[in-house]
Amino acid sequence: MAVVPSDLPKGLRQLSLQHNHIHSIPPYSLSHLRPGLQILHLSHNLLEEYGVLGKSFRGVYQTLVELHLDNNRFERVPHNMRHFKNLKLLRLDHNRISSVPVKSVCKVKRTEDSPLTTVHLEYNYINVNKIPRAAFSCIRDSSGIILEPQTQTQGY
Repeated sequence: MAVVPSDLPKGLRQLSLQHNHIHSIPPYSLSHLRPGLQILHLSHNLLEEYGVLGKSFRGVYQTLVELHLDNNRFERVPHNMRHFKNLKLLRLDHNRISSVPVKSVCKVKRTEDSPLTTVHLEYNYINVNKIPRAAFSCIRDSSGIILEPQTQTQGY
């Protein structure tokens, strides 16, 4: 499979599309799901930032609780991760991520606490000393932020 199909059953709650050749989630392909997708596993695919644009997750920003994007080709944390309202677990480990921008995981101005409890970013290319303090400001317990070990690169 190269893309997330758009003709998924309407009542789907969990979707596992691991170990494919998925490079994108087409806009609105998940928007018809009711009452809403809760768990999405897209591990071991070919996803990059341009393949998961804002409208890719339209319809699941309110309902998704677990999102597995590990073992893909992300070079940075996708900016739309901060828009999930009920996300508790985010896996982005084993990618090519070298930075965590301030507004990628958490919104800087918070009106309510985030339910996000666990973020996996280990086995990337992140210099953990250069992550802005505000990048994880919405996560109450810092033990849920998994950053080590990282893959070492020259000049790191």
